[in-house]
Amino acid sequence: MANKDKFVSVILPAYNSGKYIKSCIDSILNQSYENFELIIVDDGSIDDTQEIISDYVDKKIKYIYQNNKGVSSARNTGIKNASGELVTFIDADDMMSKYQLEIMAKYFCDGVDMVMCRYHRFSKMEELADKSCDQRMEEDDVSNISRADASKLIHLGSSYAGYVWNKMYRMNKISELFFADKGNGMAFREDIAMCEDLLFNSIYIDSCDNICVLNKKLYYYFENKDGISSGGYSSKLHTQITAYRNIFDIYQKNKSEYVEIISLLKENVLKFSIDHINRMVIGEKINLAEVREYKAFIRENKDLQLTNNILNSKDKFLIGILMNSPFAVYKLIYKLWKKIK
Repeated sequence: MANKDKFVSVILPAYNSGKYIKSCIDSILNQSYENFELIIVDDGSIDDTQEIISDYVDKKIKYIYQNNKGVSSARNTGIKNASGELVTFIDADDMMSKYQLEIMAKYFCDGVDMVMCRYHRFSKMEELADKSCDQRMEEDDVSNISRADASKLIHLGSSYAGYVWNKMYRMNKISELFFADKGNGMAFREDIAMCEDLLFNSIYIDSCDNICVLNKKLYYYFENKDGISSGGYSSKLHTQITAYRNIFDIYQKNKSEYVEIISLLKENVLKFSIDHINRMVIGEKINLAEVREYKAFIRENKDLQLTNNILNSKDKFLIGILMNSPFAVYKLIYKLWKKIK
């Protein structure tokens, strides 16, 4: 079994998080595992986030303030200031179960490059009353898997997903992968606002030999129904296709290992391409440059349009109109379809 005393850096990006951050910090400081530091990177908050954090006088906490640059920049700043042998992340509106760090650090045996756990979802604090976790782990709760299987878990709708906050990483591996150039690199792409964590995980997992998976819900994820992905059109949505193109490049290097994943991910991109275009039409926020890039991706993967399992008949019909008609015609047909519906 692994040395239980490995030093862990917990990185917490915060932006205008005053409504939630106290519960988040408390859940970390109340961990059963004591050998950790908490790095809070305040990404230019203008609410009472800084005031709330200042109420905590604890040698475990490092507080860093920076101008607003986004969550990827905040995570990169946290990594550059981390001292831990292991590193994990938490979002400011989420919480950790009391035993999360203890359990995850425990299973970082020699040869293990990454540990991931499952998570609870909640939208109100009172929903957490019956969602507890103890430190007991049964043999059936722990398994070691290959990078190909781990990649399937983060991409294909599993209860582990592609987030970074339910995973623990080796700091030396992150340094080798992303900061080999005298520390001037970045682990999280700061030009990508959607799926930046999925891209990070794809790169990291591809470098792993052994991943430990815990079949236990150790993390509490707050479902924010006002997030980018649940609303109307935003230009940030478009950065998702950049993330996926980079992910495809990673997997193409070992194509035989990832062939199933590549095909399924391309189907996902077809789905969100037509979805994003439809959001533009409904929101009257047409960005023709983005439309052209979506069309280029659809054209590159023409063979998937009729054979994939994700697009329904309506989406396939709309893609046909999109690719074979002026965009003005597409807008008209989609709006008429919405009215009929």
